[in-house]
Amino acid sequence: MKEQLKKADIFGLVLVASALIAWFIRKNWTYYQTGVVIAGFALIVISLVLKSAEIRAGLGRRSTKFGINSGISVLLFVGVLAFVNYLGDKHQKRFDMTTEHLHSLGDESTKVLGELKQDVQVKAFFPGGEEQTVRELLNLYAHQSGRVKVEFIDPDKAPQTAAQYGVMSIPTLILFKGGQEAKKIIGALPKKRLEQELEPALA
Repeated sequence: MKEQLKKADIFGLVLVASALIAWFIRKNWTYYQTGVVIAGFALIVISLVLKSAEIRAGLGRRSTKFGINSGISVLLFVGVLAFVNYLGDKHQKRFDMTTEHLHSLGDESTKVLGELKQDVQVKAFFPGGEEQTVRELLNLYAHQSGRVKVEFIDPDKAPQTAAQYGVMSIPTLILFKGGQEAKKIIGALPKKRLEQELEPALA
């Protein structure tokens, strides 16, 4: 076990690199990625502590060739992980075990998003610029179609922007299709109802 932990620094480095690459590709940082980074750094620290004596003893020896080979191996592995991550992002499949399908889109929404011919921009005006249920739904839209762009706005921090789009009360969600306002929803709605309200505007 101890010998295996000594080699854990490479695996830890791969974990950290994969989380950073995922962020670079998706432009979205999640709690999962934070956990991966913490686990990666923990493995690196544990490995370095266990190998501290070997590191001190080996400082005077030449190990350039070994270092290069190890570096190439790590880069190749990270490259494979990045490629798999990229494919997973482009061809994302979600498994939703909830009876209300809280973490997936309905068949009609999926079909409509797949047939989008125009760019869609959604501006969500919420207190604090955040609402978990709505963000999850809109993120599902963005993952399903590259034509969908989402922006959350805190009206208290951006009152001029709120006034520009005629936002008189919050929460307010405005959907633009082809640069034109296609739907404005005022008030909080459950996920399923909100999805039903947005479907005609997307079609």
